[in-house]
Amino acid sequence: ESAIVLGIYLVDYLDEMNSGAADDAIDELLGILAAYDRPVYLRFGYEFDGNWNRYEPEAFKAAWRYFHQRMVAAEVNNVALVWQSATYCSGRYTGAPLDAWYPGDEVVDWVGLSWFTQNEDCALAPLEEMLAFAREHNKPLMIAEAAPQRFAIENLTYSGSGRSFENVMADQIWGDWYEPFFTLIDENKDVIRAVAYINTHWDAQQMCGEPYRY
Repeated sequence: ESAIVLGIYLVDYLDEMNSGAADDAIDELLGILAAYDRPVYLRFGYEFDGNWNRYEPEAFKAAWRYFHQRMVAAEVNNVALVWQSATYCSGRYTGAPLDAWYPGDEVVDWVGLSWFTQNEDCALAPLEEMLAFAREHNKPLMIAEAAPQRFAIENLTYSGSGRSFENVMADQIWGDWYEPFFTLIDENKDVIRAVAYINTHWDAQQMCGEPYRY
């Protein structure tokens, strides 16, 4: 009886979405999700403002609205669209403002963010911006991706680069990552309505291992 949270990777695919070339794939996906008969949170083009995704704002918004239009036409009622920012400390793609990618209140159900090293690198500034955005637009917020990157919990080590490691105590890991994480959730319960924690060996994944991108 669990809900489903699904991310759609759309890098180099927005033109197909907007031209109608992806209609069959869109309709197939919507049919599958509707058949599950349970809540689905669809992170459409997740981390839309990340430099690594290179989503042009106008093309992204158009693809979002096109997808939403087909979802309404198919009468799919169990899917909520989640607008997830990367909340990256080094800024957004092209330096555009956050709302440059926003397709509109009428087609967005949730807003979302990623949390990895933001407390350490930028004192939660991009996360605070997303919290303010959620309140301004009266949207529930999902912490859609969260993991204590740089810390190896089992080994009690820390690495800023993924190449060299230093030993740390468990209470330091708690104080540096987990305590700010749970504090922010507790202090913003009015708007944070869902949290996804990634419980995995981060460095073992090829795209996330050394050298660290974040």
